[in-house]
Amino acid sequence: MSVDLGKRKALLEEHLEQYWEMQLRKPNAATNFRPYVDRWRAMYSVLLRDERFLTLAQPVTSKTRLGVSQYYMRYDGVFCFLTAVLREPSGREIILANPLRFPYDPKASPRRPYLSQKYEYLFSLHLKTTTKVKNNHGRKDHACQIEEGWRIKFNQENSRNPIRGFYFHPEGLCNCPVFKRENFIFEFPIKPALHYMLFQRKFEPLVKGVKWLLEEAHRKPYAKLKPFELSELGATGSSSFGDEEDKEDFDVVYFGTVERLRSIRNFIRDGMHYGTFDPIYPSQKRKPRVYNNEVIVELINQRLLMCPFFVLDDHVYDPLDHARIVPIERLHWLKATVVDDSGNMLTPSYVKVIEMGGYLWNTYGLNGPVPLILMHGFRRGDFYRRDRLIIKKPFVARIHPVYGDPFIALICTAWFDVETVE
Repeated sequence: MSVDLGKRKALLEEHLEQYWEMQLRKPNAATNFRPYVDRWRAMYSVLLRDERFLTLAQPVTSKTRLGVSQYYMRYDGVFCFLTAVLREPSGREIILANPLRFPYDPKASPRRPYLSQKYEYLFSLHLKTTTKVKNNHGRKDHACQIEEGWRIKFNQENSRNPIRGFYFHPEGLCNCPVFKRENFIFEFPIKPALHYMLFQRKFEPLVKGVKWLLEEAHRKPYAKLKPFELSELGATGSSSFGDEEDKEDFDVVYFGTVERLRSIRNFIRDGMHYGTFDPIYPSQKRKPRVYNNEVIVELINQRLLMCPFFVLDDHVYDPLDHARIVPIERLHWLKATVVDDSGNMLTPSYVKVIEMGGYLWNTYGLNGPVPLILMHGFRRGDFYRRDRLIIKKPFVARIHPVYGDPFIALICTAWFDVETVE
């Protein structure tokens, strides 16, 4: 992956100038952009001197196909992890993403104390991250992550790295912020990131993880999948930025058809049964985040942690890609049983509604198997056939996919609003 850094810098500079010019022409520029734009320009002048940024960053335009499980950079420098691209009833595109890394000014006074003390140095910038924010019980907590983001914004309002606010869906369809395409200025594509870490950085966890997938995975006696090709793989997480601080894991992205991704998912499950993998949490043996017992990272003398993400390589087969979501009604709670998990982590699982307080679900066509869509995190779902679920405040909605017929579905705003009953 060899690039002409001079040409790359010129390309990114031109994109930035066009972006600022477009934003400053808008009616609300006097309050939203003009007071901050000089400080943002100064931040990007630092980024444009960084070799990794010049190599990995790509301009986001009106023609860019936005991809899930990938990082995008908002105009104020906030790095956001994209989870879904949908459409409102009017047809307007909305983007669901988690802001996880924020430009950080160490000199800014923390008027509101931070909930975590995790910082990074990336692309020659200091960053405050919210990936490890925990609640009072010591568990990672999404609400605390969002609160940390608001505290960063408040503390840095008058600093050299001002952060703008975040917006949420007015009907509460999801627990993470929503964005417009024009909010994002750069993306960090998954496949080029993998090539950069493999062939330029030669980063040991990725080099060994990819080598094992290409040469060993399909040879396992229980494997029911064809050999991997490099074109089917990508890297997300910190590897998206060419970062080498996170040495213990490989956030591997698999691309393929539903059938291909299903075979990979099943391979990971079977590998836990046969001892190739160990689950990261022994009490949760079906989750696909696993330690590979055959790959040791010598940098830390530990097994490689492989965290899978599944992306359908043809959006025609993704029923939620740019689907139009029309909410019908929000329920207080719902009990259901999983009846079909064949699409688990790839497309929504199907459930059979057992009970929902005071509602006649036949009115909505919920008397048969119905898709359960997690608006925040469904691609890392962990629901299996015969699981009994309690779902907090789900929506009944009509889904209008780009390809195919409309269908009724249950929408849960986030994975942590679903409880599996033993």
